[in-house]
Amino acid sequence: MYSIYLILFLIGAHIRWLLSGLNKRKLDYYVEETRQNGIINLTLAFTFLALIHVIILLVIKLFP
Repeated sequence: MYSIYLILFLIGAHIRWLLSGLNKRKLDYYVEETRQNGIINLTLAFTFLALIHVIILLVIKLFP
């Protein structure tokens, strides 16, 4: 079960890394935007995580 959360964390970190484009200023801007639109982004993030979680659980059930 914990491996699923590790995979989700790695996917999230990779997406954040892609968004930053290894550019410090862009990453700071992204963090500031996240702070301003925190509730919306948090909701979207949890929805995205829930969706991925359901897909992973379906795959595990379909292919035991």
